[in-house]
Amino acid sequence: EFNIEKLQLVEAEKRKIRQEYERKEKQVEVRKK
Repeated sequence: EFNIEKLQLVEAEKRKIRQEYERKEKQVEVRKK
């Protein structure tokens, strides 16, 4: 059980980081135009 909870937390963190990264990428693209 503990391992599953840990994995879910890690996945949630990865998803959050990926969303932040994508948002920054979009902002960079907007600036380039």
